[in-house]
Amino acid sequence: MVSRVSDRELASVLAEELTEYLRSRAAAIGGPVYAVALRSAGEYGSLLLQVATERGYEAAPWAHDHLTMSDGVLLAAPASSRWNPGDWDFQMESFCSDTSRQQLDVFRDASDEAGSRYFDDPSVVNGTALATIERRWDRLANDVMAKAQPLSLLASSPDAIAWVENANYTSHAEHAMSMTLTSDGDVLRRLFPHWRRLCDGLDALEPETLARLREFRATHPAAGIRKLYQQAPILTAEMEKLLTDCGEGWFQLAGWDGARVPSNFDPELPNARTCESIALAFVVAERIGSSEPKSCEDGSR
Repeated sequence: MVSRVSDRELASVLAEELTEYLRSRAAAIGGPVYAVALRSAGEYGSLLLQVATERGYEAAPWAHDHLTMSDGVLLAAPASSRWNPGDWDFQMESFCSDTSRQQLDVFRDASDEAGSRYFDDPSVVNGTALATIERRWDRLANDVMAKAQPLSLLASSPDAIAWVENANYTSHAEHAMSMTLTSDGDVLRRLFPHWRRLCDGLDALEPETLARLREFRATHPAAGIRKLYQQAPILTAEMEKLLTDCGEGWFQLAGWDGARVPSNFDPELPNARTCESIALAFVVAERIGSSEPKSCEDGSR
């Protein structure tokens, strides 16, 4: 039987193992490194290292096949291949010892058990139990990344960032939010200024326009609705571009209730999956900051 250690102790051990692994691999990885991601999959008890270098990016066949930002910067959302760990040159590498692997398996088994109970009986009690184990896992992964500080161990570029890449993320806002937990805010502001631009654009959006958009989505059948919208767009081309830059669209905006913080937002560790990506965009913009920061984390809706 595995002797269980606390989550804090496990995070410290894993951070040490990640540090030693990076030191041993630093020469082979080379640089400049522009991104490090810790691929996290709680249901499998899996933490894997992924590293992106400028050399690897420029050599990849898809290097310039990505979206163009409004200001011409070849970065997106993060939505382009540049920020997709699955396309990087060093990926899916395990750094955990056998002993740590056994501890992670304890998490995996607990997640599997909680998930099975909730599947058989989707009660509030079982849902809360599943959410608790998921949040513990998210905290563990982020603690490992924060303690290890991998960018300091590699030949990193001035604008390099590191974050936990959760396998269950479904929106670009979730990726961006994760980046704010373990990356420098000034760097993120330089890399991804479009979050503030989107939020400023939404602040300036006429209430009548948003009302028309909501009515359109509510009164048209789902089948073929996107084609119908394209025939008579409600938003301006500028607003459409602001949304696209952040991986959003008119359909998501039409479902936005005006909240600037998701209803399931956790200020200590906002890694939970959310269907309120527009609201999460406001929190991302606030955390990255701007020359004139606006307060949007007060829970107002």
